[in-house]
Amino acid sequence: MSTPVDPRLVRLGLPYLRAALVEQGLVTEGLAKEFSATLKTYGWSDTKAKSLRATIELLQSAEATQADQRDDARTAHGGELAAKANAKAFVRKLRLAWPLALRDAGGKVAVAADAIESGGELGRSTPKIIAYLTTVAPAVKALDAQLKVYFGGVSPTATLAQLRPALEGADTTQELELAQVPESTQRIYEAKGRLVEAITEINTLGGLPLTATPCSARGSTRTSSCGRIRASRLPQ
Repeated sequence: MSTPVDPRLVRLGLPYLRAALVEQGLVTEGLAKEFSATLKTYGWSDTKAKSLRATIELLQSAEATQADQRDDARTAHGGELAAKANAKAFVRKLRLAWPLALRDAGGKVAVAADAIESGGELGRSTPKIIAYLTTVAPAVKALDAQLKVYFGGVSPTATLAQLRPALEGADTTQELELAQVPESTQRIYEAKGRLVEAITEINTLGGLPLTATPCSARGSTRTSSCGRIRASRLPQ
């Protein structure tokens, strides 16, 4: 009996193009072999290396190529990415304009100076971005007249009211698409997520010698004398 598909890995692998990810996986695998002894000191193992090889082979298979041809879920993810990008651009502008709008209000609007600081780093989490937009909506509405000047004359309250349902709709569409994707295709998404994790782990382990091994007297903390293993970047 096969193990259930891991939805976390599916979501992690979904944004990446398979061919580009495989190419980077091969580079990473080469680095892992070259620096195997050092990486094993910091947690890498033969078992992990075999898992990496099996994952790459799966993503190079004919089954994976066929999954590319029915990649409806990734198309839906593209819609979510666009909605997310618009929302994050709005948040960046809001955070830049906020102190200026507070200054312009001159204390006449009852709103806290840190009213939009909740949520911290939003990252790539769609639910976190939606929650943030929901939380700051009352503060944005209270300072709408002052903020409007810094939004090209457009009401930020009205913009926010459009962004939030667009993001919620895109997220729902992606979930519905994923639910309809065959298990065999979900396995490919899952494998992509597993490869992303492996690349990230090797990059992280490659940096540990830098912090654990003193540099030679002639080297700085940025030179190869510190033993740092060069990183393998994930495809954009």
